[in-house]
Amino acid sequence: MMFQMEMTCYMFRSAEYRLSIQQSLSRALPPSDPPSPAAPLDQIRGQITVKLPAGGEVKVDADSYVAELTREVSRLRSELVAIQQERVEEKGRDLLAYIQGMEQQDLARLTSTISPDVLQAMQLLVDSVMFGISGGRAAIGKVGPDTVAQLNSAALAQLCMWQLVVGYNLRELETREQLKEHMSKE
Repeated sequence: MMFQMEMTCYMFRSAEYRLSIQQSLSRALPPSDPPSPAAPLDQIRGQITVKLPAGGEVKVDADSYVAELTREVSRLRSELVAIQQERVEEKGRDLLAYIQGMEQQDLARLTSTISPDVLQAMQLLVDSVMFGISGGRAAIGKVGPDTVAQLNSAALAQLCMWQLVVGYNLRELETREQLKEHMSKE
């Protein structure tokens, strides 16, 4: 459980980095062009008969009817673009909604780049905590999924919070190291 909590916050921090980069890029890049209005049609002549929902029929000028339909399509397209943009922005404000909206393969990528050093650090932390909790009965390096420890609820809550913070901070430290390595190569 402790290892999973560390991994969960490691994943949250990775998602937070990804979301931050996406938001920065969306602010830096120009907004996408709104849909262009339909090309003007040649002059349409004549009249058409329109059936009304109430059951009647009305004859209208074809050119004005097509122009009205074109304006309606343009208005609806603009509304659609606005709604889509609002959804993207809303998704970007809430980290949990962002994570929940991710495809399974994108979720897997959040932890797929974890370094062996970070995995080892997580496991050593879990082993050390279990060693301390068990009063030395659980040997370091021998903690498995069947290892049992008893804690009161307050201590368990504190331990869970600590594991979340550790996972978050390990991701931050790993990212800093990756940036240092990248910068030193240039």
